[in-house]
Amino acid sequence: MVATTSANVSGTATPVAAPSSGTATPQQNKHSNHSMKQLWKELKGAVSEHHRSVNAAYISYYGQGQTRL
Repeated sequence: MVATTSANVSGTATPVAAPSSGTATPQQNKHSNHSMKQLWKELKGAVSEHHRSVNAAYISYYGQGQTRL
């Protein structure tokens, strides 16, 4: 990764990382893969909890409903 500089509003130079060439080392790929799996796991848990809370709110507001005979 090559560092460049960029001028900000105050006129001072701020180092900015240039985009990488797109080639990642095997260690970076492994870390990225692990990070994505962890992110996906956390997202699924959050979505599941959201649906449980929405269902609980619906039941609380509208009730369980009636069984038909």
